[in-house]
Amino acid sequence: MKTVNLNIAYAIWCGIGMVLTTIIAVYIWKEPVNLASFLGIGLILMGTVILSLHGAGH
Repeated sequence: MKTVNLNIAYAIWCGIGMVLTTIIAVYIWKEPVNLASFLGIGLILMGTVILSLHGAGH
């Protein structure tokens, strides 16, 4: 792989950041996570990917 489009790299970076932040919050700070939390995180993640790949200007 020689290059990666910036919009794809940004979407991946945001997704990794959200997942790692959630994992840290659960294991270090003992934050409660339930189905609604997973659904909300998933929707934010999907929205970030959609906007990064197909947002304004694309």
